Amino acid sequence: MSRRAFGVTFIDGETAAIRLWHLRARNVAILVEGRPEPIDLNKESDGYWSIETTEIKPGDLYSVLVDNERVYPDSASIVQPQGIYGPSQAVDITNYYWDDGCWVNAPFDEYRIAELAVATFTPAGTFCAAERKVGELKKEGVNAVVIQPTRPLPTPNAAGFTAASLYTIQATYGTPTQLQHFINTCHYEGIAVCVDLDYGLLHPQEPGREPVDTYFIRQVRTALTKRNQHADDARSQASLRYCVDNALMWFRDFHIDALRLNGIQSLPDADVLLTQIRQAANELTAQTGHQYYLLIDCDQTRKGIAGQSYQQFPCREEQLIMAENDDKPTPAKARRYRLDFLYERRFAGVLRTLFGRRA
Repeated sequence: MSRRAFGVTFIDGETAAIRLWHLRARNVAILVEGRPEPIDLNKESDGYWSIETTEIKPGDLYSVLVDNERVYPDSASIVQPQGIYGPSQAVDITNYYWDDGCWVNAPFDEYRIAELAVATFTPAGTFCAAERKVGELKKEGVNAVVIQPTRPLPTPNAAGFTAASLYTIQATYGTPTQLQHFINTCHYEGIAVCVDLDYGLLHPQEPGREPVDTYFIRQVRTALTKRNQHADDARSQASLRYCVDNALMWFRDFHIDALRLNGIQSLPDADVLLTQIRQAANELTAQTGHQYYLLIDCDQTRKGIAGQSYQQFPCREEQLIMAENDDKPTPAKARRYRLDFLYERRFAGVLRTLFGRRA
């Protein structure tokens, strides 16, 4: 609960905890650029590999070496400075100084949401540039923003997003610290922050293009033998844990107020996944006292107005998976919201009149 369960995390300034999942590997190691010898990981049960070491530091570039012959990026990497197929970069996302201790997440009913794409919200297309415009959003009556996408953008030669991009922040937008500072500034201005995630992209889109034993959720299960069944169960459990850990990272380490989970309907374990994320969020609420929301996109068709920084979602329906000690996100414990539009710039004058704002 206190730190990520996958990837490279830092216990303190000197020691890193590394935990990966490669079910069929005979051995797994970490290759750190500038270090002559690989760091061998210890095998655990059900495909996990781990070690605590002082041989990797924040800022180091590293890759995962499987069976001494295949090299992959870390599928739980936060930063991929050379693209999603390049080496990963070790970062410590727990040492940011937050000063939003007095922040209170408003009831979802009171959200006035602006949808912003980081790349087009400002000419620079960065978190730092977006941060300088947070005051404008507040003046226009906005009290919540959805930032999307944070994951790396596709490249012409890529077959699609890999699981590595679920944790990863697009490098051209800025560093994890700059994203944290953007969120901190939003909270200072009284604006909640939601992150848009697409868990439906976790399954491979072309055979052989994804890293071996990556944490994707299989859409078709096989049980030809007891061995296959055990492997499939281990893969399913690791996939669920990977997704729950990712959601928890956004809440805990980036102080995100809400997650919008797109593509969740395509996953075979969707109900179990939502239940586990909700339970983890409730446990975090018990520690922090903050309220966290999960939003399920019931309408996968996104309609926006081309060229606008804030896109509207006409007739959009969101399903809010309730917080406050809900154990199962069943229809009886969900509320549906029909939002005719979230925010549109041409209505800014009306909002300024309603909320007494001046441009």
